[in-house]
Amino acid sequence: MGLVEIAHVAYEEILDIGLAARARGVETPLYVFGLRTPASTLVRKVLRPGTPIEHTAMTQPDYRATAQEMRPLLAAGYQLLGEMHKHPDEYVGPSPGDLRMVQSIPSDRFPGYLCMVLTFRASGPPVITAHSVENGEIVEHEVRVIANGYPVLLPSSVSDVTIFAPGAGSGASLTDLQLAKLGVSAITIADHDQFEERNLSRHIVDKRALGKSKARYLTRFLTQRSATRITAVDFEITPSRTDKLDRFVLEHTLTVNNTGHPPTSILISQACARARKVCVHAGAYARGAGGFVFLQTPGGPCYECLYDLQRQQTSDDAATLDALTQQYGYSESELRAVQGLWVDVNVVSSVQAKVVLELLKHGRLPNNLWVIDNDRLTLTARRVQRHADCTTCQPTEAA
Repeated sequence: MGLVEIAHVAYEEILDIGLAARARGVETPLYVFGLRTPASTLVRKVLRPGTPIEHTAMTQPDYRATAQEMRPLLAAGYQLLGEMHKHPDEYVGPSPGDLRMVQSIPSDRFPGYLCMVLTFRASGPPVITAHSVENGEIVEHEVRVIANGYPVLLPSSVSDVTIFAPGAGSGASLTDLQLAKLGVSAITIADHDQFEERNLSRHIVDKRALGKSKARYLTRFLTQRSATRITAVDFEITPSRTDKLDRFVLEHTLTVNNTGHPPTSILISQACARARKVCVHAGAYARGAGGFVFLQTPGGPCYECLYDLQRQQTSDDAATLDALTQQYGYSESELRAVQGLWVDVNVVSSVQAKVVLELLKHGRLPNNLWVIDNDRLTLTARRVQRHADCTTCQPTEAA
């Protein structure tokens, strides 16, 4: 039976609403939202929508208001975890009617749906109970109030995850550093470029890296700071080498695309679509103005569906000055002198690593595109749909 944790700020709100209902001499309903992992459930938000029906020993939500007021929380990525209501004093735990309610909830649409009950007592602290249905049986969960509203433990399955990480440029250096701290089994970093002096102000390496393989040097740096098995491969992704790309994608649990190069990203996207594997893409906009993180999942939209919606990006690892100018919007002399560009690029990298973290915790996410605006310091989550005529997605859905 999984643990149910309640963030302290949500617990305080539950008590305030419960005490107000107690003063009126009625029960009152709430909905609870948060995050669910295989190990635990974390309540972070509570909602009492509209004007519910309230009596001494019965309550019913305002369903019309509920449908409207839930939307912002769901859009923000919170999961609907279940319902809570206040019982009369000293009546601890669910009533027979409460148990029938939770048994009637369709488990395919709302797995682990909680029936939670708040009870005040004449002496001692309030009691909150939590029950759900598992394999057709009612189970009771331990409930714990925590000061820090963050689930500390990742699922044990994370130790079996392997990540294919093509690209070892400026953004990749921070993304891979964070991924190496997640306790995954292995990371394979693929790149074919060597460090130049212009890279040093936007990377985690030092002057000893000049002229050396980006993938190998980054791997050596990360291996000293992580228990994850990290491997470097000298590999340039081109249309003539898709067989090898397919093998790398198939051999790993998911791909984290750090190339920042649209033609290369399309090849990676196509390989992930063929293998029905997850890929987390990222790209930076000119002059560090922002960027995006895009989550590609089997059967969902691919990079080609997204590409015509985005500004033009090219790889920071490209050999020519023209490519650098196109990506960052700076001349060579400006690029060498500019301060803060790596910080802007790393905002995108941090969001990319965060998306991977949330995938490992929850398995799926409500959104698949995050747009970063560094000028306004904003992050916008969106849901991109598959293009009906996409040549990459069509065979994926038919597979």
